[in-house]
Amino acid sequence: MLAYPVLAPQACLTPASDFSKFQHVTSEYGAKAAGLFLLPQAWVPKFAAVSIGLYSAWRRDGVLDGRQRG
Repeated sequence: MLAYPVLAPQACLTPASDFSKFQHVTSEYGAKAAGLFLLPQAWVPKFAAVSIGLYSAWRRDGVLDGRQRG
């Protein structure tokens, strides 16, 4: 079973963040999630970011939390 990621939006990136931090989030969650983390909290609806690794495992195995996908 894969662990769910723990990453708090807006606590991770700020416009003043260094580029390497942005690249790290992009490599783990994708550019769209990294971009959402940069926006002011008031502009962003509640969302969950699924890691690239978790999504890839689901695509490969069809299993998430020990259950076969429908």
